[in-house]
Amino acid sequence: MTTPRVAGCEVYFARRYKSPREGALSDKQEQTRSVAYALKQGNRAAVNLAAEEMADLVYGNDILVPIPDSKGDTSANLALARAIARRTGAKVCDALRRTGPVESARARRKKGKPPLPPALQRLYRRKDCPDGALLLVDNVVTRGTTAAAAAIAMSKKCLVAVWAYHSTG
Repeated sequence: MTTPRVAGCEVYFARRYKSPREGALSDKQEQTRSVAYALKQGNRAAVNLAAEEMADLVYGNDILVPIPDSKGDTSANLALARAIARRTGAKVCDALRRTGPVESARARRKKGKPPLPPALQRLYRRKDCPDGALLLVDNVVTRGTTAAAAAIAMSKKCLVAVWAYHSTG
């Protein structure tokens, strides 16, 4: 599925995410939520399920760039990108890092704070990637500020491939 641009990035997603704060969740919505959280931990079953569904969003000549989590670690999204690559023939380029940790979007939301703007995400490109369409890989996109910061850091037009997309209106 595709959605309009979110913070300057076009987002392709396998599933739509619904927060329990929005009302009762169906079984599929519960599964989407559970898998989204399990992806943050690099859970192998969750990675395989998400990669299988996300593979339809990717072409063999795409370059998959995992987005670091709020601590700067790419391992969970790197595992997801590699699983997608095994299914599609795409290449993986682990190019993004953070100069230091940032407060997570979830923690900011719980404190009633707005999302961290792209300029404060502390993301940078540590290496160049091969030529090809860049697909930024993340588990969930809500407002798109991290994806926008990643696109800015890559200094190139990017698309975002994500397991679940949550529209906050």
